[in-house]
Amino acid sequence: MTRRYARHVLAAASLMIALGAHAQDARVDGVEIVTEGVYATQRDPSKPFTRTDEGVSATLAAWKHVRTTHVVPACKGTSFGAEVRITGAPEGTVVMIRNVTIPPKPLTDPLAAKPWQQMVSEFPYAIGGTGIDMYGFDEDWELVPGTWRQQMWYGDKKILDWTFEVVASGCEPISLRALDRHMAFKADEPGAG
Repeated sequence: MTRRYARHVLAAASLMIALGAHAQDARVDGVEIVTEGVYATQRDPSKPFTRTDEGVSATLAAWKHVRTTHVVPACKGTSFGAEVRITGAPEGTVVMIRNVTIPPKPLTDPLAAKPWQQMVSEFPYAIGGTGIDMYGFDEDWELVPGTWRQQMWYGDKKILDWTFEVVASGCEPISLRALDRHMAFKADEPGAG
């Protein structure tokens, strides 16, 4: 039986690859937040989870912004973070960005060799394109109230640092299926897959 784990996510659909542009020629200035808060997400079943000593990563097929907030309920099935745009030049150049999530106290994944002080993953982002950086609660051991910090790094340069306050109340199930009854995904929307 496959278990779902804590994950950093990036939608594969957000990647744009520019011909002739090379990462070594790139200049990353920072990150613009397009939307932030709580999201409904759908994992891409064709892409396996990636497990390292620093966390578990998954790729999303779709996501939908549900609510702009920095207060997040500690509930299984809740995903929080931001849809972002990497700024810099030349536009379309694919660069590797390190995403770091720091919980208020170490998380003890029963399958990990040691508690996670932070979860780290690295994903390709296209300069000028949008991507998503978020954390999703899938297991009871992740539901830790307090201040969660999320950071994005390009090499040794921190390009974004923001926090969410996770609280032990206000659970409401969020699913794409439930959202689809109220609003349809449009093929041309970011995150629509």
